[in-house]
Amino acid sequence: MLATSVGATPPVARLVRDLDPGFELSPLKVKRPTLAGGKAFFNATTLEHGAELWVSSGAPAGTFRVADVYPGFRSSWPEAMMEMGGKLYFSADDGVHGRELWRSDGSLAGTVRIADLFPGGGSGNPMPLAAASGLLWFTAESGKGTGLWCTDGTPSGAVELNPTPAGSFNRRFLTPTVFARRGEVLYFGSGSELWKSDGTVEGTIMIDDLRTIPNQGISIPEMTVVGDMLYLVVHAAGRRWLWRATGEVGETELIPRESGIESWEVFRGMLAVGDKLWFKAKTESGAEEIWRCGDGTLAGSERLPTSMLGNRNERFVPLGDVVYYDASIPGSGAGLGRSDGTAAGTRIVNSSPPGSAAADLQDLTVAGRWVYFTAEDPKRGREIWRSDGTAKGTRLVHETAPGERSTKPEGLTADGEGVYFLGGQLSPGGDLWRTDGTKKGSVRLTVPEQKGRSGLGLSLSFSPPIVALGNKVFFNAGFSKFGIEPWTSDGTFKGTRAVGDTIKGGSANCQFLTRLDKRVLYANNTSFAVAQVWASNGSKAGTAPLTNFADPSQGLPSDFTVDGERMFFTSGEAENALWVTDGTRKETRGIPIPGNTPLNVVGGTLRMAGPTLFFAHDRRPLRHELWRSDGTPEGTVMVRDAFPAAANGEKPRLDQFTALGNSICFFSKTSDTSRLWRSDGTADGTLEVPIVFDPGSYFRVLTAVPFGERFLFLADAQNGGLKWWISDGTTDGTRILKDLSLGPAPYFQSGQVPESVIIDGILYLVIDTQAHGRELWRTDGSEEGTSMVADLFPGPEGSNPAGFQVHGGRLYFAASDPVRGRELWSSDGTGAGTSMIAEVMPGDRSSNPAMLCVAGKQLFFGAEDPVAGYELHVLDLPANPEGLATVDNRSRGTVGKAGQGASVIADDESLLRHAFNLDPASTGRPVMEAGRGSSGYPSFTRVSGVFRVEYLRRRDGRFSYVPKWSTTLDVRSFVAMSGPESVVEIDAAWERVTVDQSILPGTTRMFGVVEVTEN
Repeated sequence: MLATSVGATPPVARLVRDLDPGFELSPLKVKRPTLAGGKAFFNATTLEHGAELWVSSGAPAGTFRVADVYPGFRSSWPEAMMEMGGKLYFSADDGVHGRELWRSDGSLAGTVRIADLFPGGGSGNPMPLAAASGLLWFTAESGKGTGLWCTDGTPSGAVELNPTPAGSFNRRFLTPTVFARRGEVLYFGSGSELWKSDGTVEGTIMIDDLRTIPNQGISIPEMTVVGDMLYLVVHAAGRRWLWRATGEVGETELIPRESGIESWEVFRGMLAVGDKLWFKAKTESGAEEIWRCGDGTLAGSERLPTSMLGNRNERFVPLGDVVYYDASIPGSGAGLGRSDGTAAGTRIVNSSPPGSAAADLQDLTVAGRWVYFTAEDPKRGREIWRSDGTAKGTRLVHETAPGERSTKPEGLTADGEGVYFLGGQLSPGGDLWRTDGTKKGSVRLTVPEQKGRSGLGLSLSFSPPIVALGNKVFFNAGFSKFGIEPWTSDGTFKGTRAVGDTIKGGSANCQFLTRLDKRVLYANNTSFAVAQVWASNGSKAGTAPLTNFADPSQGLPSDFTVDGERMFFTSGEAENALWVTDGTRKETRGIPIPGNTPLNVVGGTLRMAGPTLFFAHDRRPLRHELWRSDGTPEGTVMVRDAFPAAANGEKPRLDQFTALGNSICFFSKTSDTSRLWRSDGTADGTLEVPIVFDPGSYFRVLTAVPFGERFLFLADAQNGGLKWWISDGTTDGTRILKDLSLGPAPYFQSGQVPESVIIDGILYLVIDTQAHGRELWRTDGSEEGTSMVADLFPGPEGSNPAGFQVHGGRLYFAASDPVRGRELWSSDGTGAGTSMIAEVMPGDRSSNPAMLCVAGKQLFFGAEDPVAGYELHVLDLPANPEGLATVDNRSRGTVGKAGQGASVIADDESLLRHAFNLDPASTGRPVMEAGRGSSGYPSFTRVSGVFRVEYLRRRDGRFSYVPKWSTTLDVRSFVAMSGPESVVEIDAAWERVTVDQSILPGTTRMFGVVEVTEN
């Protein structure tokens, strides 16, 4: 039991209701690992964090998620992994910068993005090729083309290697299709050309162009290094040639052939084995395909017919001067094959009759002196085997699943003398294992998650997913019995219920929830019916569709724009028509224009400016026009139909509509130029507003943010860089807001309006700077009045504030810090007044708050509960914002230290006695009798898969009671219980409360407290 006697009641975030009770087993869906620095890095998927980067030391205790690169349940999908200098390099998408290049040493602090190659929110999609001597070569997209890059692993170490030929302004984008590394040099083929690179621009040189016939398509499908020589296959017109090169310009030659043989009909599978070259070839004379081992020539190669090798899958792995493979020879049995490149040295290691021993070898992998592989055995199923090259030394490593039931291991990855592998049969998606080659040393490193089924997990991608409806909230949630449907909540368990099964046999998937008077309007998105616009007052009877669209190819109605007692929206049809509604079906109609010419509204351009709706119409092919509407057919007219095109004839797009009083500002955009316009709704009053900027070939506007009678916009100029500007719609009033060193890319897609809010004339928004990353900033529109509120996550990554809501002059939002993960914060606009106010998930695990919505005096939000999954939570907001207590203050108070204000009861012991109907003069700590007690301290029991607390509660509201649980005794680890509450009235002054907390199977310890706060 904890007591808090403070003047300001600290807010307590609590789970409203487990919307979809029950648990589900979720496999981690592990991908094949990559070794770096003695650790195995891999991609694994969980319900809580999506697909993220994990690491393993080879033991279960050393296997964990490294970082939540894309915070929350969404996935960063780490892939294209490669080791360099003991660190892992990979591509990942953090949800802000697109897919870019990252580096990790296996720790959270050591997992960082080292390059943003495609500024502006696009993805560089880096693909590592090779690493040597502290340099990593990779291909990436920069926005100007996909080409070759190199990095030393530092944030500023990325170098573009694509050359610009002498006398040309056009860069040559190198796209290696095949590559090989020799020493510190990367060799690669790009089209018909052979290149090499030492990681510098000067050292990236074309060695030879192998196109012997002009305009003939040529490719280089294979390349390998044997000793000091580079071998490559050249393919053209269905014929193949073998070449070799020293690596110097002019020293590339066609390997001599036998007399009368001009080229190969088949040539593939080049493999360096010791100082010899293996390959499979077939001459043009029509002879059978033969494996050869030697110097690459016909005369200098030993010939091994496929009938001798018995190879079925053409998978050879070299170990020293020999190769191992899957051998299956008719009449001779099947098993592991071994060859030194001679007929005498080619044999089956564990020869046996077909079907009597392990066969169908897969995933052959060399680890130290061993060859590991998976094989099918009639009695054991598919399991892991290994061999030292002898029949006696070829054996089953470990039967991971007894009998014919097999883990079906795959994805073997060498680690010293052992291997990591994936076992997909026992856990669909694959768990990670490791074996050192012994039964005892075969360990399962990951196990499936068992978590509560999330009610909100499927709705977070919808915008907005929750809106206020009076003192309640209306939101979209999933329930396994009838799918994703609308719900309402007043913040209590009993007051949280589904509106109903509005789409029989399917899900409503409510999107674009928008408040209109006493209703919520939304678009339903279901897979088997045409999307419609619906209205709901929160009841099943009051929920019905407003439209009756019939075209099955129609998209989703969107662009919901409220104007007083009506709402405009677009239909989502092929011709994206304009509609208006007052929330009733009778008054929901499309808006025709004279001549019945169908409107094709440009998505995202509907904006109210005073009583007038402005939007862009796309007269196909691309020709954007400015239109306005008062909601009537006769009042829906074109304002202007011609905007300046680019010098190359490119037609402009209209974008970023922002209201300034009764006028509208917007930009006309081509690829390199953005022009600012202002319109009062007339043709003569639609004029360009020239912007003064440093001359250059481009000026591109990415987004705009409304700010009363002004607006901010983010622009990228050739000679000015990426800057935030402010404008009042005039040339003199349009200037750079503040000269900040912004991050290389914005934290939103081009054209998207970033999240912002105005409180007492101050605009709050997120700004991404190179020094601090994405943090909360404030501005009054002046340079000196623009500053960062607080650096919540020190360093360039930033805290990424989101979900802005306002109550009592304070800003509420979700943000991340390096210690407690992503939780709920509040700010009064000052650094000292910015703090975390609720930590739903204790420790460094994130509850990932989202869907924030203020309704009445409560803040609703979605958050990850340790047991229930991602569910609806609520925080009671203080009537006096100045008295808002922070997480740190609450933690100090709950352990019984001095309070922050005057206490009615002198000490915590007396407080607890008054709170639980005990005689203050009594001694000891009597516990209430479960089920029938009328006084005493709380009772905690564990029965039938639940952890139960029963406690006495005063009915006069003098105290607040919050039951909490944890699996440890760390005071910061306790979280509010999420189960339903049952209440039994004892008398006029007291009631007995019972709360059941569901617990996961296998949980061995549970601790409980009841936090009592004097109001």
